[in-house]
Amino acid sequence: MIERMARQRGLPIDGPAVELIASRCLGSIREIQGALTRLTALAHVRGGFEDGLNADTVAQAFEHSWESTQPVSLDRIVEVVCSELHLTRGDLASRDRGPRVSLGRGVVACLARRLTDYSYPEIARTMARRNHSSAHAAARRIEQMASEGQSVRLPGAEGTILLPELLDRLRHTITHR
Repeated sequence: MIERMARQRGLPIDGPAVELIASRCLGSIREIQGALTRLTALAHVRGGFEDGLNADTVAQAFEHSWESTQPVSLDRIVEVVCSELHLTRGDLASRDRGPRVSLGRGVVACLARRLTDYSYPEIARTMARRNHSSAHAAARRIEQMASEGQSVRLPGAEGTILLPELLDRLRHTITHR
């Protein structure tokens, strides 16, 4: 759909650029239309894109606009992660080491570091952990799993989802109230 819309606007676009737009514009068709309108305007300002639109050009064009200008709170991150993973705040604060709870803690810690300026001790306190090393280890584990492209199983869903895709979806939900 993005390729078709780009062609209609006279924007030559490659596959990775389409994937980047699709991964960032999860909200609606209007978000995609807005992204393509911005890219069309950029093409006019630059005198076109000789080699077509690639992922680097798209990323540069939207470097700052795909993030909310509103500050993100730890409470918002915890709320969204708990909702997606069918957890409660109590689960995150519990001694439970089950895979779902462990994933939840790690995702909260990872997203908190990516989206906020909170320190590991502050993140750990949010999840009732005794010291910062638990939050640091959890975030590091999730970053490693994401960089390896590992999949996770979500409660109530059939199959698995790639962890980078889950993190992007959660980031989008957190930053686009």
